[in-house]
Amino acid sequence: MAEALLSESASLELVRGALVLAREMAKDEIERLNKKPLQQKEVMELYGFDHKYMKYPWC
Repeated sequence: MAEALLSESASLELVRGALVLAREMAKDEIERLNKKPLQQKEVMELYGFDHKYMKYPWC
């Protein structure tokens, strides 16, 4: 039978570290997606408007 490369405790610690990293990455991504854009250009891109919309407000 082949020997394990890592002990059980080392394997668990590695998995826990990976889970913590994944959790932090997911939290950062959710915060980024929920961030309200502050610049007019970002707001227009978010809602699908372009500069032509600003030129012709009656359309």
